Amino acid sequence: MKAQEIDVEIEELVLHGFRPEDRHTIGEAIERHLIALLETRGVPIAWLRTKVGGDLDAGCFAAGPRSAAADTGARIAEVMVEERK
Repeated sequence: MKAQEIDVEIEELVLHGFRPEDRHTIGEAIERHLIALLETRGVPIAWLRTKVGGDLDAGCFAAGPRSAAADTGARIAEVMVEERK
């Protein structure tokens, strides 16, 4: 089986309830963690039905007020993959 290249690019990230200065750290963590998840678990079937460049919604989840930005990004990536199995 031929390996596929995985390229994750976040064009727009809408965050509510997070500090504006954390946006880049959260976005980079999402990209890194998504790539790792997709490489190990594969691309969710629902994603294959979405047009290239389509929107993906990470939905909502609770994050404590002291959650690290990188941990928040990783959690967002987890939710994105889990919700679309």
